[in-house]
Amino acid sequence: MSDRNYDAIILGAGPAGLSAALGLGHVKRTALVLSNSTYRNEGIETMHDVLGYDGAHPVSYKGSCENRLKSMGSVLTSEMAKLSGFGGSIRRVFKASRSN
Repeated sequence: MSDRNYDAIILGAGPAGLSAALGLGHVKRTALVLSNSTYRNEGIETMHDVLGYDGAHPVSYKGSCENRLKSMGSVLTSEMAKLSGFGGSIRRVFKASRSN
C-alpha cells in the first residue's frame, strides 16, 4: 500500500465498517477500509437489524456493499495481516502502517 491521504480510515469490514464506508462514499469523502479475513459472524446464516438486509446472508451483504463501494471510487478496501502502527499529531493527521 503506497502513501496516500484519506478522510477516514475504517478498521473492520463488518456491517458497521461497511456502513460507515458507504456513508462516507455517498458524501464524496475518501476512506480506507482495513480488514482481515477473519469474520466474527462466520457460520451465521442470516443477519438481523441491518437496514435493508434483515434476514440476508452476511456474504451477500458484504458483496453488495463492496460492489457499491467500487462504483463510488472514493473508498478503497484492503486486506491486512496486522496493523503495525498508528500515530497522530496535533493537526489531526494520522498515519497508519501495516506489516505483511
